[in-house]
Amino acid sequence: MKKLSMILVLLLLVSALFAQDFKVSVGAGAGYEVQNSNNNYDLLLGTVTGTNSTDIGLLNFGVFVDASYVLLSAKYATQLTQGVYNFSTVSPFVTTGSTAVDSGYSFIELAVAAKLPIQITEGLIIFPSIGLGYDINVAATGKDLMTDAQKAELDNLYLNIGVGADLYVSDNVFFRPALNFGYNLTNQPSVVVSGFNYSGYKLDLGLTVGVSF
Repeated sequence: MKKLSMILVLLLLVSALFAQDFKVSVGAGAGYEVQNSNNNYDLLLGTVTGTNSTDIGLLNFGVFVDASYVLLSAKYATQLTQGVYNFSTVSPFVTTGSTAVDSGYSFIELAVAAKLPIQITEGLIIFPSIGLGYDINVAATGKDLMTDAQKAELDNLYLNIGVGADLYVSDNVFFRPALNFGYNLTNQPSVVVSGFNYSGYKLDLGLTVGVSF
């Protein structure tokens, strides 16, 4: 899945680079994102099954460079509220619950995407996008006590799929709301436990202001 996703995105990016009709725009803005990590487990021949997951909310600030068909972005994201750890056991007995997690995460988020601008009306352009994002952890509670392998697990590669719109308020200035979904391609612990199925994602809603040239 990871290699196939990277190959697909790279092919789309190369194709976009050869596009003849493009203009450059730059911008900056902010957004809110939710990151989720999920573990489904099936242990002891199915006698112990269940799930546990962690959700954290982050506020991000970033900049972008847009060449019509290729979008580059860089953001700084910091945890806004305490995370929530949810757990649920199905067998041998049913239990559910949740607890607050003070993980103190901050990330540098770099992303590249191929996009297809579609003009709907004068001053309104929508675009679907697909690309790759790499989140570099720069802060976490207890990070100084982690092993190198555990620290590396805090960095994640995502397959990003999104949609956005450019709402022009003048010939060159526009507002850009955008929604992006990222599937975590590297959400694996340093010690993989047999019977555990790991997955993760993030959802990012943002608003930026851009200027085109």
